Amino acid sequence: MVDKIDGPMILAGDFNTTTWSYSLRNFAARNGFVREALNMLTFPMSWYYFDASRDTLPFLPMDHVMTRGGVVVHDIHTGRPTASDHLPVVFKFSVN
Repeated sequence: MVDKIDGPMILAGDFNTTTWSYSLRNFAARNGFVREALNMLTFPMSWYYFDASRDTLPFLPMDHVMTRGGVVVHDIHTGRPTASDHLPVVFKFSVN
């Protein structure tokens, strides 16, 4: 679907896959995306077991930012924890 969209594009979110995933790597290459959020640890903020939740430090890069078409990312980092089980990804960008 994204291959039919012309012009600058940002594709961001939880892709339920890591940065080293072949499917994510192939998707980005096939659609001309630059992967901006490589190896940013965003998940999980909580670990569930035995019907209880425990806070944890994230150890998987599950949230991604990809750009194409002249979008330039100037800064990218994880944000402060929220009620989500993922850390937010915050970035500043410009478009030519």
